[in-house]
Amino acid sequence: MSDPYLWSKLINLAYQRDTLLARNLEGFRAEGTNIVKSKNNKYVLRPTYGEESSWQDEEDYRKYADKFLKPYKDLLVELLGMLGE
Repeated sequence: MSDPYLWSKLINLAYQRDTLLARNLEGFRAEGTNIVKSKNNKYVLRPTYGEESSWQDEEDYRKYADKFLKPYKDLLVELLGMLGE
């Protein structure tokens, strides 16, 4: 599945459960975060760096992820799991 499709599905699922999480995810997408499959075949969020991204480096991404995504960790993991269904 393509990244735009996955983002659309993830954000729609998030809006059904928690509007603030959905808005946070929209921001992370706009900043240069991708949805990719991990080694264990689960979808995860991964930042990109450089010209295609607003993230300066891993520390920059972590700072915002800790503030805006970490409070929703369990729900986010559940929603990412639903992308494979």
